[in-house]
Amino acid sequence: MTAPDMRQRHSINIRSNPEVVYSLVSDLSRMGEWSTENIGGEWIEGDPGALNAKFSGNNKLGDFEWTVDIRVSKADLNENFEFIVDPDHDEGPFVRWGYQIVELEQGSVELTETWEIILLPVSLRSLNDRQLANRKAAVGEAMRATLQGIKAAAEAS
Repeated sequence: MTAPDMRQRHSINIRSNPEVVYSLVSDLSRMGEWSTENIGGEWIEGDPGALNAKFSGNNKLGDFEWTVDIRVSKADLNENFEFIVDPDHDEGPFVRWGYQIVELEQGSVELTETWEIILLPVSLRSLNDRQLANRKAAVGEAMRATLQGIKAAAEAS
């Protein structure tokens, strides 16, 4: 499986407004509340959620734990929020995550989460096609869980 095959997008409708949903997805320090992989992190440079701000995220999958640095690459208030993984690595960036918010009608939005591997990270390069497909499937499950968590948080606001 090649890097171009490593992308996904999942959407969910949320009874909320763009401002509330954007405030949730752009606050990466809260992502551990909803994600099945991310377990927290902290802003390390710039204004939290602002374009070019940097965040250090902690992740866990089974017994494997890792930390990644990310940089906010798009911050269009109430519309789009995007970040890239390992932006300062000699070969990176490796992965792009994004959230697009589209207002459907008053009090309702569609939130779409996207994931795309730009370049296989070193940690995935030794995997065969079946293992990469398994990783892609696991990411899809995590994305759907994250969207459900964000929906619950937004609708409770």
